[in-house]
Amino acid sequence: MMKTSGQENDGNTLVKVGSEYRVLALQSGELAQMLADIGPMSAFDVPRIHVPAGGYTMWTVPTPRGEEDMKEISGVILYVKPARVFWHVSYEDLGGGLPPDCSSDDLLVGVGDPGGECPRCPFNQFGTVVRRGGGRGKACRELRLLFMALPTRLLPVVVVAPPTSLKRVKQYLYSLASEGKRSYHVLTSLTLVKERIGIFDVSVIHPRLVQELAAEEMDRFREIVEEMKPNWQQIEVTSEDVREEPSM
Repeated sequence: MMKTSGQENDGNTLVKVGSEYRVLALQSGELAQMLADIGPMSAFDVPRIHVPAGGYTMWTVPTPRGEEDMKEISGVILYVKPARVFWHVSYEDLGGGLPPDCSSDDLLVGVGDPGGECPRCPFNQFGTVVRRGGGRGKACRELRLLFMALPTRLLPVVVVAPPTSLKRVKQYLYSLASEGKRSYHVLTSLTLVKERIGIFDVSVIHPRLVQELAAEEMDRFREIVEEMKPNWQQIEVTSEDVREEPSM
């Protein structure tokens, strides 16, 4: 975490700040420029980390050298994007990377087909879809995209929190807020725990607060969030983000 050292100079303490997070060494605007240099990216180009199927408790993390299995993802959650998504075709029959027929970023109003008020939408009701194995759930799915800074990376990873992990994720974020903390104020660990839901073994995200960050880190992460939030808000959920999820 943050390391500090001070020395006296004319009665004032000089604090030299260093951090293990490479992104904090960037100047304001550099992160956005890096993305601009890469060129336009669609929702389908942004690498994701998905919760595995069947109760598997290892993350598969994409890296420039290929995929790596990790027991834990530890970093700073910079931004949480909520989303509702709906396809008229069943999830099991969806092709790779298809955009939703209807979606909502505020969880209140859907845009597309059928569109309209999410709480009143018939597809946002339990029992509106039947999946393999007899599971019943909502045809419209609610997810969270977690934009997470890792120590060795300049660009954040995107962890997809599916419906089965929403309760744990929302409880964790609520507990932070109850203490006056934002997600980018702390180091968070994400592990996977095998749980039984109906007839399915599922992998559920278990977030845990590891350590509160130093004030200098909090301030710099806040600046990064303000700089990058418009870009992150444009990232959408695709069919690949929901295909492995059991009935909820």
